[in-house]
Amino acid sequence: MRRILLATHGEFAAGILNSAEIIIGKSEQVQTLCAFTDPTKDFQKQVQTIVEEIQPGDELVVVTDILGGSVNNEFMRYLD
Repeated sequence: MRRILLATHGEFAAGILNSAEIIIGKSEQVQTLCAFTDPTKDFQKQVQTIVEEIQPGDELVVVTDILGGSVNNEFMRYLD
């Protein structure tokens, strides 16, 4: 199964998803990660958990907000 993750600094990902759902409806395959919004959550651990949950044969497409930014760089560590 292909999953899409919108991962951004702040609440930008949630806003993008909200706008997309108005146009195309809700999709169980699309999720968000709003980074650095809660100082008690470890962003690197959140990314690690997401990556570890990928099942064999599944595909995760990650869309980030800033190429070379901290969110993008964290996911780049997991590229094969």
